[in-house]
Amino acid sequence: MPGRCGGGDAGGRGICSGGAGFNFTLADVVLYAMRPEVFTQNLAIDPADIDELGHVNNIVYLRWAQLLATAHWRARASADMLANYVWVVVRHEVDYRAPLLPGAVPQGRTWVDAAPRGATWARFVVIATPESSRPAAEIKSDWCLLDVATRRLKRVPAEMAQLFMTDD
Repeated sequence: MPGRCGGGDAGGRGICSGGAGFNFTLADVVLYAMRPEVFTQNLAIDPADIDELGHVNNIVYLRWAQLLATAHWRARASADMLANYVWVVVRHEVDYRAPLLPGAVPQGRTWVDAAPRGATWARFVVIATPESSRPAAEIKSDWCLLDVATRRLKRVPAEMAQLFMTDD
């Protein structure tokens, strides 16, 4: 059965059926037509970041991943969202590709997956120097949205997800 749209919910949003028992709003359709925005920020290597091997310690990449995710969230979320929601990490996967040495000027790029899955949203981070053809690290993290007041999981609203998408 082909998908169809029609009717609406109490909020005036149209409801669509994907034909296989999947229901989604028109806002969800718009979200899937867009692609994730890439957020970029320069990073700094502190002397304390260098380990006994003479390069940036692996744990620093996770600190940078959190810094980038937080900066992206704060750059896009409304004051109301910042007051009512908090993100927590439930999983990190890190692939270390090349060492960063003292004096390097790394840059972090981050973006979210094409769509959240309930309360969870995958985020990707690439850390590299502009002159390098190979990233220093690639990170995938699963973040979970919580309601600040109740500390309970909160499904990522389509309106929030759209803030991290672009149609460029």
